[in-house]
Amino acid sequence: MTIDARSSLILLITLLLGIAIGALGAGAVAQRRSEHVRELRLRGMFVDHMEQIIRPRDEAQWEAVQPIIEETGRRNYAIIDSTHGRLEVEMERMWEQLAPHLDEDQRERVETAAHFRGIFGPHPHRRLHRPR
Repeated sequence: MTIDARSSLILLITLLLGIAIGALGAGAVAQRRSEHVRELRLRGMFVDHMEQIIRPRDEAQWEAVQPIIEETGRRNYAIIDSTHGRLEVEMERMWEQLAPHLDEDQRERVETAAHFRGIFGPHPHRRLHRPR
């Protein structure tokens, strides 16, 4: 192998490794960011909504009620989060009962439907051809 070929091969391997590491790192960061944004959105929407309803008279009143509203928002988020987990279990149970009665096209449509994304786990096509 010539020096040019060896250099090109090393460069190509380095590039491929960089792409792989970048893709894995970006995926992890995106997932972490997505969870954080979801929490902020749920809690923030509640706090903003309550602020619009109350319309505090002044900053002092807002400083008095804001911690109460934010704590309620955190508790509400915990309730929503735990309910989401139970919903996933129920949807999985439905899928286990439903899948044997569907043909391959029907199973694929259910698994890829927008409102089912993520409910069947991180890899929704894992059971596409062989339902549990």
